[in-house]
Amino acid sequence: TVYCSNNQIKELILPSGIQYVHCRNNNITGLILPSGIKGVYCGKGAIEDHIIYMGWDADIEIYLSIGSILSLQGKYKESIVVYDQLLTFAEEDHDEIYYNIGLAHQSLENYEMAIESYKKSIEDNITHEGSLYELAFCLDVVGQLESSLSYYKKFIDEDPFSAAAWYNLGIVSNKLEKYQDALEAYEFAIAIDDNFASAWFNMGNTYMNQEQYTKALDSFRKTIEIEGPSPEVYCCMGAAYENLEQYD
Repeated sequence: TVYCSNNQIKELILPSGIQYVHCRNNNITGLILPSGIKGVYCGKGAIEDHIIYMGWDADIEIYLSIGSILSLQGKYKESIVVYDQLLTFAEEDHDEIYYNIGLAHQSLENYEMAIESYKKSIEDNITHEGSLYELAFCLDVVGQLESSLSYYKKFIDEDPFSAAAWYNLGIVSNKLEKYQDALEAYEFAIAIDDNFASAWFNMGNTYMNQEQYTKALDSFRKTIEIEGPSPEVYCCMGAAYENLEQYD
């Protein structure tokens, strides 16, 4: 049991194992309750903003929604508490839970924790593309491009038909100036998903790096064919035409 009396409380996050909360003459603007809670007694206290009742109806979607709302409010640490609670009883959707934990850590710039969470998400569901993309981003931020390259090569050995994995391998290879490897990776991504606009666009940029401007234009045209007009793509096309000295 937790007792709060005559306090101004901005955020109150309670650990698991608490069954009752007594609040008297308090002004509480945020209260997150653990699973297993049996009662909240407010007395004359004022509880504003949100009270999150966790445990009466252990519904995964409710927890995910609450965690998402907290993240949208910029309360990333609180959202992690909610997701951690969810992991204690959820029998499925661990990939999505770890993905959301990763996003929260990423927002807090805890990139190593985010990387760990994304990897757990992928371990649970090898097809979770969101985690694949965010993992590549975080590994790039912390300067682990070679580690990222090894990770995606190993991943592709396990799942060679993942367009997202080939795409991320292409991005990492391009940043490491391994342009031919990048082009091959993008080609595999496109072979799996011919309408993968981002893969076409990045392939065009890699051709630009190799001064293959005609091939770059073909890739940029395919990008527009899939996605429609884009100022960014038109700008790249303009640069390609300029390098070809085709000013008309």
